[in-house]
Amino acid sequence: MSKKQVAEAYLIPVVPVVLIAEDQQDIRQVTKLLLEAEGCSAIEAANGLEALQAALSLKVHLILMDIEMPIMNGLEAARCLRQNDCTRRVPIVAVTSDDKQRCQEAIEAGCNEFIEKPLMPAMLRNALAKYVYSGINYTLL
Repeated sequence: MSKKQVAEAYLIPVVPVVLIAEDQQDIRQVTKLLLEAEGCSAIEAANGLEALQAALSLKVHLILMDIEMPIMNGLEAARCLRQNDCTRRVPIVAVTSDDKQRCQEAIEAGCNEFIEKPLMPAMLRNALAKYVYSGINYTLL
């Protein structure tokens, strides 16, 4: 067996982990189902503080961040995530039904982009293709 074949035998696909930061439980559940259908694993957070704690303690590949949430909103959470070395480069996509000005605030807070609610499967697929599946998705055993 060649070195390449040996190396490939020990490579396993990484299941992308997406953090869903959304205060509405029904929206979190639907988003989770959409993510699982795309081959991802989902972690749920009901507010910005929970999202911040989850992102700092777990390895996530993408964060879908609602802007308006209780306790800590998505803009505050995004700012905090961008200030931490562990999460500085994790892509954050703001998911909101707010007006365009709030979307610009999300970009200024550190979100990579925004998509409008309701979250459509095609929009989610585009975000996954851009931020998750464009990188290396394998790890050694």
